[in-house]
Amino acid sequence: MGRTLSGHRANCISVQWHPYGEFFASGSVDTNLKIWDVRRKTCIQTYKGHTRGVRQILFSPDGRWVLSGGDDGLIKLWDLTMGKLLHEFTLHTGAITALAIHPSEFLMASASADRTVRLWDLETFEPVCCTPAESSPVRRVCFSDDGKALLVGQRGQKPPWTVCPGLAPAPAPPQGAPGGAGRLGTFKWERPGHWAPSRCLGRLS
Repeated sequence: MGRTLSGHRANCISVQWHPYGEFFASGSVDTNLKIWDVRRKTCIQTYKGHTRGVRQILFSPDGRWVLSGGDDGLIKLWDLTMGKLLHEFTLHTGAITALAIHPSEFLMASASADRTVRLWDLETFEPVCCTPAESSPVRRVCFSDDGKALLVGQRGQKPPWTVCPGLAPAPAPPQGAPGGAGRLGTFKWERPGHWAPSRCLGRLS
């Protein structure tokens, strides 16, 4: 039988399960991101910082972090064990429409109403590259299972998905160097760290 959990002061516009299924996150027009304990059926953490609704939520594969993307154009990275903001990504100029994390590398893709897709290094928090503005809004981004391609879904496009290949591990270009035509497929990277499973929410449970 269903159960209603109350806590947000306005419409809930995004939800996401934690990788281990014991917790989930919700985002709202009230600008807050909340973490909920399924067993206790209660909110255990509220993150504040966005100035507009939280429309995108994504947990890291190891469950340690959660990303929130807002209609304010900001992406915030929260540490669940410490309960605090780690970093704020600010280069998008429109509402965040999609987030994706590479399946094995510390890399994030983001899409925005500004019609661009950006890649971010989650170790240094630095931008890796950005596509030119697309012809239509970007609604979805998704890494392939092997991490070697990024799918980009655009509104009104036929076909709706564009594959940006060439994401196999390799040395990254020098800082600030142009990436060929600026497409995601012209960039490659190498990262020493990988996601590792870890039950990180014991302190909150």
